[in-house]
Amino acid sequence: MESTNSKLGGKENVSVRDLKCAVHIPDIVLGDYFYQLTDYYPSGNGSGRRFSTRYGAIGKTWRIERNDCWNPQQTEATTEELIDKWGMTKHEAEVAKSKGLAITILLLDDMEIRSGVLFIGSREKISESVYDALKQVVDEIPMSDTSTTLRRLGSALGKIRDQLLPSGTILRFHSDD
Repeated sequence: MESTNSKLGGKENVSVRDLKCAVHIPDIVLGDYFYQLTDYYPSGNGSGRRFSTRYGAIGKTWRIERNDCWNPQQTEATTEELIDKWGMTKHEAEVAKSKGLAITILLLDDMEIRSGVLFIGSREKISESVYDALKQVVDEIPMSDTSTTLRRLGSALGKIRDQLLPSGTILRFHSDD
């Protein structure tokens, strides 16, 4: 957050207490689903849940294959648009509109194959200037830099995936036609 705070000129700060983060990986049993690998940090809870790769901010990042930043307070998205464009149910869309920021960072392995998504969200609504600064930081994350901590995390997840996939069966409930 240091670079974010410096971009804001010290006028506003985002506290770590206001954020939560978790790692989502492709589910090794259910195709086209994510598995929430970690509890939310620092609050705990959440691991073991599954989400469609068509769902919300993590699904969008997976599909467009790039990092993203979304603030429901900075968009005019209606509940219907969240259902239509973000793959949410009506209840999920209404909940999403009441939440704060969602930052999603695509994790790549050594072969630049998608291995997961790092989700960072705020529990509270944030100001436009904080959102703009965070979005700039997210946009500057190098996707191809193999020396970053994010790439090392992606590589570790890719190795786990490669070890687990041959031993399991992936179930798909729809056709790709």
